[in-house]
Amino acid sequence: MNKVASVASVLALVGALFAGAPAAVRASGTTHYVGPNAHASGGSCADPDYTVDGTADNVQVQLAFDAASDGDTVHLCAGTYRFADEVWWNNAGLITVEGDSIAASVVDGQD
Repeated sequence: MNKVASVASVLALVGALFAGAPAAVRASGTTHYVGPNAHASGGSCADPDYTVDGTADNVQVQLAFDAASDGDTVHLCAGTYRFADEVWWNNAGLITVEGDSIAASVVDGQD
């Protein structure tokens, strides 16, 4: 079953996760980092797997979602993410979407 997350849904999900989801709900697999720093080998906010530049950042977030599988985490490093379109979660299972903090990782769905 395909699930679509509109920008509003993503904001609500990210807000709920920042508020602290129960540990049993959180994913425990690979973490896919998305951030504004230069891409190299990935694996941290200092060296993210997917690099954003402030324009249509949903494309890079979508790539992280596409790479994620059940139990994985998509981590939005500190910065403002500008979404020009929806982000889709097309795989079966659950992933965790998290950020550095509610003030540091911002999803902006406006033009």
